[in-house]
Amino acid sequence: MSLRFQRPSRGRRCQVLPALALGAMLALPCAAWSQAPTQPFGRTTRVIPDSAQERVVRVVFQGNFDRVRIERSEPGAAANLHPVTALSAQELRAAMAALRRADRRDVELFNADELAVIVPPLVQALAEVSPQQEVTFAVVGRHGALGPLVERSVTTGRMFRTPEGLQLIVGLAQQPFEGQFLATGVLIAFEPGSRAAAVDPKLRLGAQGTTAQRRADWVTLVLGGAAAGSPPAPAGMPAAAPAAASAAPAAAAAAPVQAGSPPPPAAAAAPATRTPAFLAEQEERLKTLKRLRDQNLITEEEYQQKRREILQLL
Repeated sequence: MSLRFQRPSRGRRCQVLPALALGAMLALPCAAWSQAPTQPFGRTTRVIPDSAQERVVRVVFQGNFDRVRIERSEPGAAANLHPVTALSAQELRAAMAALRRADRRDVELFNADELAVIVPPLVQALAEVSPQQEVTFAVVGRHGALGPLVERSVTTGRMFRTPEGLQLIVGLAQQPFEGQFLATGVLIAFEPGSRAAAVDPKLRLGAQGTTAQRRADWVTLVLGGAAAGSPPAPAGMPAAAPAAASAAPAAAAAAPVQAGSPPPPAAAAAPATRTPAFLAEQEERLKTLKRLRDQNLITEEEYQQKRREILQLL
């Protein structure tokens, strides 16, 4: 008995493999899948909207799946210290690169390719957002030892600045979506993080790269040269500024201590390193705080309290 093979038609370049190879098909997309089509296999794509869709003010960046949006703040949220004009792409990239997943053997939350895509529009959006608005994002990449053979996944988040610093609430963390999308044409909702509750209750972010951790999915990012490996401050409290190393004069260091003499007074703690970016950020915080008071968004007592907190950093 002879076997006859028919050449696949032009519209059927990606054939369904036998059952024994089905798992390999999902992990190893053919060349036509290197960039996921918007209408896989001719189907009409159906995008499930996320819960914040109705609050979108403007889309700052939109790729095939990656996006950065400016939205109205979540209901009941206090006014934010926006805009964030002194933040550089290098600072934000370093802070996000330091984030780890404690629930997955301390793996990185974002890889280099994802950061290259998402950081520049995030910096732009944070510089344009108002106190009554926030920034959300979604970024797509591949994570795992198999590299390009792994199904793509999405990570989402919400960013806003408070007196404690730049806040990040992660929604989905490396959530696989590509296999379902290619098979059904349905794109899952890219839910950003929320103050109300964790989108993924199983997510656990590590302390590295954060100065405080309010919730397992909610952290305050390290910015302005703070050490990524420094221990986090108690939840909800700003971290202490790192002390700058100061060299004592060589003569004083070498001076012997005579028996019976009182101990020398303890050296005062060195002031925090004040970079131009740090000073510019504090200046912007003071301006924003004054604007909030002038618009009657905060009370005079709140204004004075936050103003003292900022001035103590200088």
